[in-house]
Amino acid sequence: MKKEWYIFINSGHNGPYSLMEMKAFYDKRDIKETTLVWKEGLKEWLPLGKADLFSPVLNDVPPPLPPDVFNLKPQSTTVKNISLPSLFQTPSVPTGPAEEAAPLSVGIQHGSVVKVISLFVAVIIIVAGILVYKDSRVPNLHIRGISPYNREQLENQLAIDERNMSFALALSMDRSNLWITTNQKNNLSVTIDLHANPKRILAEDNQNEILVRLQGMVVNHLGHFTTMKILKGSRFYPGEYNVHIKGKKIHWLNQYLKLNKHELNQPFEMDFKTLIYSGNSREFERKLVERHVEKINKSLKPWQDKLEAMQTLKSLTEKTLTIFGVSLANSTKGKDFVTFEQNYIKEIAAIVQVIVLAAHDEIEKGPDYKIANEAIIGIGKRLGEMASDMITKITNIKKLDLKTKNKWRQSYQVKTDSLLSFIQNNITQVENQIKELQAQTRP
Repeated sequence: MKKEWYIFINSGHNGPYSLMEMKAFYDKRDIKETTLVWKEGLKEWLPLGKADLFSPVLNDVPPPLPPDVFNLKPQSTTVKNISLPSLFQTPSVPTGPAEEAAPLSVGIQHGSVVKVISLFVAVIIIVAGILVYKDSRVPNLHIRGISPYNREQLENQLAIDERNMSFALALSMDRSNLWITTNQKNNLSVTIDLHANPKRILAEDNQNEILVRLQGMVVNHLGHFTTMKILKGSRFYPGEYNVHIKGKKIHWLNQYLKLNKHELNQPFEMDFKTLIYSGNSREFERKLVERHVEKINKSLKPWQDKLEAMQTLKSLTEKTLTIFGVSLANSTKGKDFVTFEQNYIKEIAAIVQVIVLAAHDEIEKGPDYKIANEAIIGIGKRLGEMASDMITKITNIKKLDLKTKNKWRQSYQVKTDSLLSFIQNNITQVENQIKELQAQTRP
């Protein structure tokens, strides 16, 4: 028999049921004349007593319930013995008093609980799926202004096993941004100390030590720093750095649910060495050699100046000896020897004074070339004292015979030889220093 009747009871409709099932419910007083029923063909829900069970089919779906249906007072008749299905069960026809079905109200409540539980489980599965997907997918690293080489180095971190904590740092092409990536899925709160290797940085000046500090967050594998604190040195230069990273892994409860349970965050520390440069390593090595040669040449210049000053003083000492010999040979009495004084002042003294004053100035600026400058000052002083001593002693002699001339010529020769020996020793020391610097062709 065709199942086409629906029953509305206790705020819900059930069915469809056959005419035989409806008769059985009525005979057992599980439904009454006032119970609302409907089947295809009826325009609205009708009380059982007014329903025309043989009306033609007019509609395909149940019409809307009466607007006051939920305001009706509950039926006093219980339905605990009616074998009506829940929303998720197939209806069955009662066969007699021995067959007792679950009450309609219990079936509806059970269905609601199942719905709530199913919805809750679905929400948990969806949220878990989103978190798993977010953690498993490769993040899009929004990095701007870096070389392809550095981008590759940063992105390679994402493929490293998370159990082995790893970091990579890269400098932007304009040197205004420092990027860091990690293979860790957790967000990280970090403090990064960068300690430069002084022999492997592209410094424009002589930096004995550079130490800088960065502080911030690494979110979704990526950290971006635009400012840094200079702890030692004058500024940050590209190059090779010893890196010390100290921080905390943000627990997922704090990361996703914002619970602020800071005691759950896991502290960590690690040290490694890395190149922080806007280009590739080969380009860095080439620039390092160029910069090193430039620094050597810059260091060589003062020593080359010292060598030139000493060589000039050596030449002036030898020239003074020549002037002394000529003046002495042309003098017949002491007063004639005044020509030596005149020629010394004209050709020697002014140049010696310039060299000595320059050495005095460099000593006052710093101790870098103190020994060489002191030697230059000493040479100039001795040369002046020798000339002054000869002028004072010889100009007082009334008559300069051959024996007297030979005596003073020999005396001045000995003093000159001693001074030239001192000058040559200092020249040799400076030349050795220059050779050592020139030998340093690589960093």
